[in-house]
Amino acid sequence: MIWVIFASMLWSSVSGLSEYHRIKDRQLYKENNNDYIYHSQQWHKLEFFDTGLAIGTGVAITLDAVNEKSLLVGIADLFVASAVRWNVRDGVYNMKQGNDFYYQSPNTTSSIEQFGTPLIKIGYLIATIIFRILI
Repeated sequence: MIWVIFASMLWSSVSGLSEYHRIKDRQLYKENNNDYIYHSQQWHKLEFFDTGLAIGTGVAITLDAVNEKSLLVGIADLFVASAVRWNVRDGVYNMKQGNDFYYQSPNTTSSIEQFGTPLIKIGYLIATIIFRILI
């Protein structure tokens, strides 16, 4: 499970950075600001690593399930990876924007983001790790 958490954290960190650069690229491009070129280059480089780390996380989950000889372990690992991703990816993106790690946008139309309070996100992460340990 440690490798699943480690891979998920790496993947989510890179994904959060990639999302930041993608959004900056699109915003600056619309404004005809040439700084978009830097963000575009960073976004595309990070997308390459994002894809590799996504595959790596899948491999870590698969190896953990095979090592434990349990499909249920693999399913539990998927939930752990999703909890890590929800926390870390959003947190990295928020911090790049200059906000707190668990910042929630008051202007969002996403019901998931409105639901994703720090207590819910951390609780979900803890619950998935406990569930995985108990299997």
